Amino acid sequence: MALIFQNLEAPGVEVHCIHGVNVSTPAALSYSKSKSYEKQPDVITGDGDGTVNVRSLQGCQRWIGKQKEDVFYHQVVGAEHLAILNNAEVKAYIAKVLSS
Repeated sequence: MALIFQNLEAPGVEVHCIHGVNVSTPAALSYSKSKSYEKQPDVITGDGDGTVNVRSLQGCQRWIGKQKEDVFYHQVVGAEHLAILNNAEVKAYIAKVLSS
């Protein structure tokens, strides 16, 4: 499935990527070597928005320089995936874009 998305073409429209960072986010699962699956795997966390890891969130940066339209990229420290639209910094950013 990941191969499908590796060669996504730039959309050809102005893009604004905005997402949270510095929120503990599941990055990997570590399973014991036991053949028994009764124990839950250990969750290894990394950077992201609490739901999506930062590597995936940065994906739209691949379009920078690949299209004539601008690609704006903005990270919001501490903004969580499920609450990002309630974040004051995000609301201000959206209002600025809409009013320009």
